[in-house]
Amino acid sequence: AFDGDNLLTRSKKMGWYSGPTLCEVMTAVFVTPPIKRQAGAAIAIQAVFEKIITGKIYGGHIKIHDTLTSCPGQKKIVVRDLWIGKSRVRTAPTNAPVSISVSGSKNLHRGDVLSCGYPVRYANKIKATCVFIKNPLKNVLIDANFNLSKATINGVTKLYEPTLISLTLQKKIPILDTFAIRQGNEIVGVGVLSRKK
Repeated sequence: AFDGDNLLTRSKKMGWYSGPTLCEVMTAVFVTPPIKRQAGAAIAIQAVFEKIITGKIYGGHIKIHDTLTSCPGQKKIVVRDLWIGKSRVRTAPTNAPVSISVSGSKNLHRGDVLSCGYPVRYANKIKATCVFIKNPLKNVLIDANFNLSKATINGVTKLYEPTLISLTLQKKIPILDTFAIRQGNEIVGVGVLSRKK
């Protein structure tokens, strides 16, 4: 993957590998079927400094003076200033990597989520549509929004096919929509949270 092998097209350098390309797996999970976008916006916190938070925006947009609610903790945070890279902005869109000057960043941590009307699932039992590129063991590690939790897979897993499974996490963590499934340092699959309609 470091050289681009099997990312978009099949590589002649990897004749031993017969599975799908990374693009095919991601398309199966994230494009087919389409994910219904949630109302509001949320930020998965990547780092917390004294009065600055960095992270990525999911769904919607965040703007100066928005009031965000932390998960866990349900603490109210007000956005004082907003940057994308080195540019100061008034509004930041979905998928933007942002830095935010906030009031009250005490007790916020990497892996927490700040939400503004976006449904955040904070649970230790979840159902998700998952695609595995390698057969997982029963015990795996869930990597969601820079947060890790050991998990047990309940249900049958199939390689390269979207499959609805149940996961029991060792601890409650906030999950937005997507997460990676790890075994040691290796990603063995990805998942999309199943939401009630």
